Amino acid sequence: MKAMKNHPIHRFVLRRIESLSVFILLALVTSCVSNPRVEESSPAQREIEERSLAERWARDIEAILQTREDVVIQGYVASVSARLGLLVRPRVTLFSGGTASRLSPVFALPGHHWYFSTRALKFLRYDNELAAAIAAAHALSERMQQSRTLSSPVPSLGGGTLSLPTYSDEEWRQVNARMVELLYQAGFDPRGVPQFWKKAASAWIGMPPDWAIFLQEEAHALISQRTPLVNPVVRTPEFGEIEKRLKKL
Repeated sequence: MKAMKNHPIHRFVLRRIESLSVFILLALVTSCVSNPRVEESSPAQREIEERSLAERWARDIEAILQTREDVVIQGYVASVSARLGLLVRPRVTLFSGGTASRLSPVFALPGHHWYFSTRALKFLRYDNELAAAIAAAHALSERMQQSRTLSSPVPSLGGGTLSLPTYSDEEWRQVNARMVELLYQAGFDPRGVPQFWKKAASAWIGMPPDWAIFLQEEAHALISQRTPLVNPVVRTPEFGEIEKRLKKL
């Protein structure tokens, strides 16, 4: 056995094994350095990150827009959002100002902080139209949670101070479909969705007219595929007070 260990071939094989072992070890070390393990944020850490980011976005928005909160409208939005299935009470901010018409009439920040354009809300005359706006905010919040990303949710001002990316066309289509679904589930007349887009187009100059028409037509097509609701909510007596407040915005 000793003679075998001293054999030139045996020594050659041992040297090759040692060299190969060193090569493999170096390769593993290099791989670990160049491809460090990315730790996924815990739910608690993600919540902190989202809250911090939402506060920064809110400051940016409020620096160039006029914002306000209305207790009565906040309560109405909360009651409708609960009917739509949202378990968390949203924070509602109304916005206006010279650049407001260049923003989407509704958008959401992380943490269920919803923004509504006063310019767009003034055109709404029925419960189901306002429910459609609330459903849009709800759907945008859902997309933000599902995507697990912290990309900006606010449409761009086209080179203005608040230069943030828009949602893609496909994302708006998915939001549109979700709005119809939510109104059905809550018992609202889903025709409020195409009516909302029709009225929102007049308040959102950044929305191409043909795209507004497309969203309306697609909403009508989605509605036609469903069984009509029995006695859907269109307008309630309570909405009269809300409408008065909306007109004064």
